[in-house]
Parts: sequence; C-alpha cells; structure tokens
Amino acid sequence: MQTKMKTLLLFLQLFFFISSFTASGQQSFTGKIENATPDKPAMDIVLFMFGLDNPVKVGTVDNKGNISIDFPEELPDTIAPETKEIFATQLPFALFFSCPDITGVAEGTVVYKGGYFSLSHQNRPWAATLFPVSDIGLIPWLEDRYYQNPIMASFYEVIYCEQNIDLTTLCKESISYTENTIDMEYQYTLRLKKGFNLIEYKIEAIQETGISDTSPIPSVVTISNADDMDAILWHAKYYYSQFN
Repeated sequence: MQTKMKTLLLFLQLFFFISSFTASGQQSFTGKIENATPDKPAMDIVLFMFGLDNPVKVGTVDNKGNISIDFPEELPDTIAPETKEIFATQLPFALFFSCPDITGVAEGTVVYKGGYFSLSHQNRPWAATLFPVSDIGLIPWLEDRYYQNPIMASFYEVIYCEQNIDLTTLCKESISYTENTIDMEYQYTLRLKKGFNLIEYKIEAIQETGISDTSPIPSVVTISNADDMDAILWHAKYYYSQFN
C-alpha cells in the first residue's frame, strides 16, 4: 500500500511539474524550416530585441533546416544597462494585440519585446527572418497588415519578462470606421514566467472595415502561452543567396 501511495505521489508531482513548465512557457524545443534548401549554411537563431548591434542568440539551425531553440535563463551580460532601459516597456505595449483594459493589470511590469526570430551568419548578421506560424498563408499579412488579408491561423512572438506575470481577462472594445463599427474581442490567458516566453496569437474571426483598398482586420483573437510546438510551421525569408 505504501509503495502504491509513493508511486501516486511521485506521479502527481511529475504531473504538476510538467503542467507548470508548460504553462510558464517552453525553454527548449525543436522544429524544421519547411522551405529549407541545401545551399543554406548552418546559422544562429537570434532575436534583435535590443537592436541589430545586440543580437541575443536563442538557438541554431543546421544546413538541413533543423531548428533547435534553447532560451537562455537570463539576458546576456553584454547588454548594457542603458540599452536595456531604452528598450524596456510594459506588457500591454509589448503585445501584438493589446487594449486599454489590460493597462492597469500590467502596470509596473518590465518586459522586452523579442519579436520575430532571425537567422544570423558570420558573413550575414541578418541573413533571414524566421516566421513561426500555423499556416504560411498568414505571412503576407504579418509583413503588411494594411494591404494584405489576414487568415484564421496562429503566429508566435517572444517576450522577455523581468518578473512573473499572470494575465487572464477578456477585453472588448469597438472600433468605428466610416462605413461600420467592428467589435473587437481579445481573450488573454497568459502565465508568463521571469525570462523568455513564447506567445501564441490565434486569430479566430476576421471582419471587413468597409473601406476600399484596406484589408480586413482580426476581430477575435486569443492570446496565450504557446504549448503545442508541433503545430508551428517555420518559414524562412532569406535576404541573401550567397554566404561566402
């Protein structure tokens, strides 16, 4: 009986550890660039969260397109305090989708917006942008939100938090256009830990603005910790063909 009880307790401890780890964000995961070609060399995966002069390495990609992400525990010591101060912001301003209702909830937080992943080579410091999405059809909109159409899919971004932040709330607001009014709904379910966090933005509904030559906009979005790495498609947009 005691053996079974110990086994049960061990199982429960392991379950809660895994649940806590997943809720607070993945630290290490793998993937593959879906449009990888054999002529591309191995490169570092970096975040330009402190500008092009201060890349933060978070992983590698080999010459076959295999990705390995391993977020460091802390920011590099090479980032000067004055540089951090320039790029520091609060959570509402670091999120891709935000609204006034969450400003008070996250007041006093210090975060750094990581943005997209980039590929860096010794001869090409910014060789490519790496888009993590659930559908590559969303990428044109990510590059040009004003003239390209969004689709119902997910995309992912990184932020770095200086403290643990919990944000669970439903935010609703209305945006008025000349022809109509769009009701917006953002559902936040975020348990952000101190350190790097990968956030999923899932577009669940889209509405037309009623203005010609203007793309429709996401009207219902869920914002949460990314927890299904297998759902991510990694697409690279290369800026160079030669790396010698």
